Amino acid sequence: MKPRKGNIHWQPQIDFLVYEEYDDYFCVEELSQAIQTLKEKIGLSVIDARDLTQHGLNHLELVREADSYSKMSPDEIFSLKRSGKCPDPKLLYNDELIEIVRKCYQLDITLYSEIFGFKNLMFS
Repeated sequence: MKPRKGNIHWQPQIDFLVYEEYDDYFCVEELSQAIQTLKEKIGLSVIDARDLTQHGLNHLELVREADSYSKMSPDEIFSLKRSGKCPDPKLLYNDELIEIVRKCYQLDITLYSEIFGFKNLMFS
């Protein structure tokens, strides 16, 4: 089994599409809009738990002291996070990593850009 298929966080999002077309599409960058739409359309109350789980970046100071953090180990990043800091996500990628992600997730990137445009993409 390929690693991307073995972890739902890494698996291409297009793998989860069942229908050809959906009534709504949501992007995580506009989560508050998705929450509002789901409440209005189907009465679903969504709780944004990022603050509860400390899973987001809003409680961390983004570090931009180096040109790139692409060689930083997960342990080093975890250590930074424990001190309330995190590398700016854009700086975790070098040109080689950008191309690898672009190649591996091209269909996801294409679908996303067709629906939402390019404004929230880290690299266009």
